[in-house]
Amino acid sequence: MRGTLPLLLLLSILSLSFAGELWSYRVDGAATARPAVIGDNAVVGTENGAVYALSQGQVRWTQRFNGSVSAVAAMGDRAVVAAGNRVYAIGPTGSILWNSDARGVRGISASDKVYVSYDAGIKALDDRGQLSWFYNVTLPTEPSSEAAGYVVFGSGNKIVALRSDGQKFWEQEVGPSWDVAPLVWSGTVFAGTSEGKLYSINLYTGQVLWEYRAGDMITTTPAHAGAYIIFGTAGGNVYAVNNGELIWGAKVDGMANGKILIDGNVAYLSTRKSLYAINVADGGIIMRRQFVDWPSPPALSGGAVVLGTAEGRVYAIDSSRGCGFVFPEPDSVVGDADVAVRGSSFSKYGGVKTYLRLNGGEWSEVGGEEWGYALNPSAFPFGVITMECYVSDSSGLEAAPFSSITLIKGEVAKQLMRVQYPSTAKEGEPFTIIVVGMDGHPLDDVSATMGGQAFEGSGEITITPGVSGRQEVAVSKRGYEDAEFAVEVKPQPTLAYVAAAVFLLAAAGYAYFGYIKIKK
Repeated sequence: MRGTLPLLLLLSILSLSFAGELWSYRVDGAATARPAVIGDNAVVGTENGAVYALSQGQVRWTQRFNGSVSAVAAMGDRAVVAAGNRVYAIGPTGSILWNSDARGVRGISASDKVYVSYDAGIKALDDRGQLSWFYNVTLPTEPSSEAAGYVVFGSGNKIVALRSDGQKFWEQEVGPSWDVAPLVWSGTVFAGTSEGKLYSINLYTGQVLWEYRAGDMITTTPAHAGAYIIFGTAGGNVYAVNNGELIWGAKVDGMANGKILIDGNVAYLSTRKSLYAINVADGGIIMRRQFVDWPSPPALSGGAVVLGTAEGRVYAIDSSRGCGFVFPEPDSVVGDADVAVRGSSFSKYGGVKTYLRLNGGEWSEVGGEEWGYALNPSAFPFGVITMECYVSDSSGLEAAPFSSITLIKGEVAKQLMRVQYPSTAKEGEPFTIIVVGMDGHPLDDVSATMGGQAFEGSGEITITPGVSGRQEVAVSKRGYEDAEFAVEVKPQPTLAYVAAAVFLLAAAGYAYFGYIKIKK
């Protein structure tokens, strides 16, 4: 069995189903830069220098450059692309409007101008590609130009704010930055460091308002959802904070990358394996979609979450509804013991019903927004167990599946069970025992023996003692250690006992009435 596990793990990845997939498109190479959304087009670049404008899975235009495409941004109806050592502007029909040298480009941001960070510093280009200004700084991060009149970026141990004319406004010592842009929102700069601190800085004064210690390298641009600031770390943690206080934390399957997408009450983010949808209210995992190879940070286009992958395919995932598995972890190795599967679902239309199927079998309804299912792995042979879920809602539309995970059925240590039972019983009268796992969920297909008799049940077993005295009971289920206990079985009254009782009652009556007669 041990020798087959690596193969089974590979098969589990390749067999994952589409998480509410609306469309996909094959491009000519790895597409790990975040797509830019321009109108109804998602513009995606590849490591082979190709740029595609895709709408509903159809190509609107393509363009090709010398050098890998490392970044794509939107500037009105234009796409701005960093490819090789140059930056290009592409018009609405795919024609090249201008280009500019940018050796060692590190990131781009577009608003009133195109702001380019590269090894030599930050430069601003106007809408014709002409240099507006240059600011000399060492190895700047991707810049943020979200706030009109300001450009903010990290460099070395500092966060730097420039005015839109290129003049330095302020700088603040914070510690080394990961190569992602800070967030500028509501007059505040939010920036993470490689030392695991998130800083909140007043945009207009450069004063630190608060800091939060995550304890792990912050590897995403922070995002805001209402009052919450959400960010991810290299260790696979996602946090939401408010005014420097932790609101919730969530665990993902690896380092969170790039920018986090907020769509209503859902935060979408990518790791090196998967796309996650997380409930911004409480950090619950709504959906996880695993990919063969490294998905890009997501963007929102036409109501779909769009992202590229290192395998050379662009995907559009339904953002209006979804479901995901909270427990167990994908690719977990399980034995014969029951697994209490838990998940959550959502829909913008309400009326959520969640359905589940195993290994391509029949769909079964398992609940609504919060759901569970008792999986009995003993019913499956060694190998891959695939679980898929889908959602129906008030819109009447259904699409399946939305999400799936795989488990590996293998050899694992037996688990413990808990049994609730009475200490005494009566001969010939049934009593009930309750059998649950250590997490409290009832166990199905359990058997018990007592006095040579066999009994079966799920969650509860009814046992009828055949003889009196101290009786040993053994409870067993595949994948669990046997549980044993004793019950003291009291005998039922016999005919002799009944006759003696009648005699005593008669004697007592005779004595009583005799006493009354003598007294009179």
